[in-house]
Amino acid sequence: MVAWADGGGTTAARRPVLGRERVVRYLRGLSTRAETAWMTVEFAEINGAPAAVVHDGGTLWAVVVVEIHDDRVTAFHIVVNPAKLAFATAQLM
Repeated sequence: MVAWADGGGTTAARRPVLGRERVVRYLRGLSTRAETAWMTVEFAEINGAPAAVVHDGGTLWAVVVVEIHDDRVTAFHIVVNPAKLAFATAQLM
């Protein structure tokens, strides 16, 4: 399992996170730093793959695309780059 993040200057991992245990620990760390009373998660299909679209008080905070092979999660593609999220916001409207 692997997790890639495109941080664009944010605190996302700069290199791919490899291995199930490390990916789980990384995702837990991201979620605890992100939790606010205003955080909402919607599920969507992005580029043909399942994804979580995370908003914080109405602002797009992250997009997490899940890669699945043979009914197993094999990768997470996490976008938190503000410029890319601005583009995604325009596409989701």
